[in-house]
Amino acid sequence: MKKIISLFLATLLCFAVLSGCGDTQKKEPDETLIVPQEKIYTEYEGVYLALDTVSYESITVVWRNDTKEEAVYGEYYYVEKYDEASGEWKSALRQEFFVEAIGLILSANSDIEKTYSLSPFNVSEAGRYRLRCEFYPGDGKKCNTWVEFDVGTEHSGYETTVKFMQYTWDGWGVSTKTVSTCDIAYAIIDELEKMSETGEKVAKISNEVVEPGAAKLPVERGTMWLEVGSKIYRIDRDSKKICRVDTHLGRGYVLDAPDSFFTLVNNAWQYHPYDYYTGSYNNDTDEIVLNRVYSAESTVGVNIKKVEVVNEYHPTNKITLELQSTTDQTTHVDLRCQRSDDDLDAGDYKDITLKAGETETVELSFGGWKDSDFWIYIIVDNTKICLRIEP
Repeated sequence: MKKIISLFLATLLCFAVLSGCGDTQKKEPDETLIVPQEKIYTEYEGVYLALDTVSYESITVVWRNDTKEEAVYGEYYYVEKYDEASGEWKSALRQEFFVEAIGLILSANSDIEKTYSLSPFNVSEAGRYRLRCEFYPGDGKKCNTWVEFDVGTEHSGYETTVKFMQYTWDGWGVSTKTVSTCDIAYAIIDELEKMSETGEKVAKISNEVVEPGAAKLPVERGTMWLEVGSKIYRIDRDSKKICRVDTHLGRGYVLDAPDSFFTLVNNAWQYHPYDYYTGSYNNDTDEIVLNRVYSAESTVGVNIKKVEVVNEYHPTNKITLELQSTTDQTTHVDLRCQRSDDDLDAGDYKDITLKAGETETVELSFGGWKDSDFWIYIIVDNTKICLRIEP
């Protein structure tokens, strides 16, 4: 079972930025596209990683300790690609990422399963890769252990990143989001590659440059752009038409996109990478309605047991959650409360230790607004819930 160790040992471990990746069109890890290598690689005999499954989204390993002493490991990890020319392992990092700087205990003669996201790394090119982690055995000396896997050529040469930009509905300018190296990104790219031009052209709008945060543009709010490599696509506010454009506001060439494509785009923009639920709580009827709108991998399931809302100025409201984990872990529960992007109220957060298969209850508090609808967002592991509070 994971245990948080002292601050002294925790400071030995590093920070980094983490974003998960998952989708309903998940590739099976046993495809020839990604081939695991099942050797043991470690700098300290008896403490090592064993490969379980690997896909473009994530890699699952088992930390094993066959020694008679505890070992310490952290949340930080590396993904590296082997350079045939130099004979060296080089970082495959595509974007900075953060993880919690804690130390975790791997007890003597024990093992524990752990999944690492591959989203911050570029594993789209064919070649040999490894996931490498640091740990501290009984003697306190830093050591490395790793697992290797081979990537085939199905998406070699693909630009696997889709950058989204939207001229937001609420008047706060252009928002952005990047989705990369995962099934939904591949699905969007594949659909774009299959589209042909209809022959309809859209006139150039402006020479203005569209940048994140741009507050005033000569297009309708809700207009979205997709950037894939050097290509730019523009989608109208109603998600009914897409055109390839010379520049963000330049001349466009309309494409024959199916409705399913716009569903992919909406899922990627609104929900990915979370196992996402939306719903409402009515304070008059005490009724909770919750629906799953996007499926992704998460180790923690969340059930809303009770909501207590006080309809007054500056309230302290409460929500009681039941959590159930598929693995032993210490995880972070976070709650945000807002009426709009710039109208926030008090939220809450807690760290909670979970045991596989056992239900734990946690209570969180939040603020709110009198006689007004507002939203709370709950995030646990890769599960996210958006709950509308109706007074």
